[in-house]
Amino acid sequence: MESEQIKKIVNGQRIFFDQGKTKSYNFRIEQLFNLKAGIKKYESEILAALHADMHKPNFEAFISEIGILYEEIGVVIDHLKE
Repeated sequence: MESEQIKKIVNGQRIFFDQGKTKSYNFRIEQLFNLKAGIKKYESEILAALHADMHKPNFEAFISEIGILYEEIGVVIDHLKE
């Protein structure tokens, strides 16, 4: 990706954020569910990368990396209104 394309994307994200659209509960909860779904969708690729980079077996990688993410996302979802 070219530098100008990246600058355009970052600028668009700043404008979106400055409009306050990320503040609502509904937006945040939807993004948390999207994040969890994205991790789930690419779970096997993430595990493969952890094995390639850090030589972690799948079980260990899941417990120490992915499982923790699922748990933390769940905690945030459960307590987001607070």
